[in-house]
Amino acid sequence: MKGGHPQRCPDLVELAGLLGLGLSPRAEDLLVESEHSVEEILAWVESCPQCHQGLATLESWQEEVGYPDLAVVADERNRALQMWEELKAVPTEELADRIGEEHCFWAMAFLLPKKSVEAARNSSDRCLELAQIAVAVSSLLDPNYYTPRLLKDMDARVWAYLGNAQRVRGDLNLADRAFERAQAYLQKGTGTLLSRAVFLDLLGSLRKDQGQYEEAIEVLGHAAKLYEATGQSSLVGKVQLMLGMVEELRGNTEGAVSYLTEAQSLISPEKDQRLYSHCQHFLLGCLTRAGYFEEAELRLPILRKMWEDARDTKGLLMLRWLEANILHGLGKFNGARSVYEEVQAAFSKVGLEISVALINLELAVLSMESDSGEDVLRLTTEAHQIFRDNGAEKEALAALSILVKAAEAAQITASLTKSVTEFLRAEGKKPLVRFDPPQAD
Repeated sequence: MKGGHPQRCPDLVELAGLLGLGLSPRAEDLLVESEHSVEEILAWVESCPQCHQGLATLESWQEEVGYPDLAVVADERNRALQMWEELKAVPTEELADRIGEEHCFWAMAFLLPKKSVEAARNSSDRCLELAQIAVAVSSLLDPNYYTPRLLKDMDARVWAYLGNAQRVRGDLNLADRAFERAQAYLQKGTGTLLSRAVFLDLLGSLRKDQGQYEEAIEVLGHAAKLYEATGQSSLVGKVQLMLGMVEELRGNTEGAVSYLTEAQSLISPEKDQRLYSHCQHFLLGCLTRAGYFEEAELRLPILRKMWEDARDTKGLLMLRWLEANILHGLGKFNGARSVYEEVQAAFSKVGLEISVALINLELAVLSMESDSGEDVLRLTTEAHQIFRDNGAEKEALAALSILVKAAEAAQITASLTKSVTEFLRAEGKKPLVRFDPPQAD
């Protein structure tokens, strides 16, 4: 043994056992006895390339599992992943019945909320079910093994993610109550920066959906500072993306561009290609709405390749819509009309009628700006009919009625049509209020 290094390099479990903390008497069973101090072990780990890489792997696992004791991390991380492989194909309605005592350990409780967020992309029901299961698993964790204060951190985490799942479902009042409970647990926990950052990050999304934009900006700004203090630059970028979305919702497109420009430099495309692509897409949309058409046009090929590489047909279709807006803004009216009609046909084919109606309004503006505007009444009337047939809110229908009446009286303007279109885009993103028509052109 040279410099304390054993004759063979320890495997990951052994190395974790040598560096474990033994936070509870029962967790001490995972420790590996050594005649050397932790400082001496770390010294030979640093001097051995294989052991150094092993420690780096353990530290990355520790971030995945969110537990301070490497011995526990090494014992539980792979077990949680294996169990998830068995659960991920289980139908949503059967998931709860497949959870037993064998799933009640820290790494599993930590993993389930992550899977809840991933599930939200395709199913709000599965998102909620996984979050509820995480709460149930957390409540059964052994306080004699993980220690009470660490378990309060976990309770705060799972209740915050449950609130997030309820937000995704549109149950904002239930989400509020879940976050209140999460905050109560957070105050009894260890108070780590990362725990607080995650709570504030998720709470900011709720405040955004509630239309409480000032509070959302304050909460998300605090979350970004905490993530930055823990060296989580990619998570800072994620929060900056959310801040950009909030600014866009409250009508500050220039502010949104500023946040999104910062976000794109912080989100790693290698670690989270999907988030990076969405950031680029949203930035492109904001640049277009802010009138930076030349810069937006330059970015189109880059983002198109991202969506093509990801084989994301929805992303490509939405990008094509943005391309039509850019061509429109650049005064390339014939090209814009052709792309609008292509995208509209694609939306109609898959039953996205509201998007069809919104493009009708885009075509109405294009018609007013490029020719006599003979189709404007037909386009606006069809849009009103589609929204009505799809059960739109009364505020949305009232705004469209103003537009149709203006078209019937030959008093419709591009400014009014754009204002109604932006108002309608907000449906589902923020609480709708009564439409306030702009001043006459």
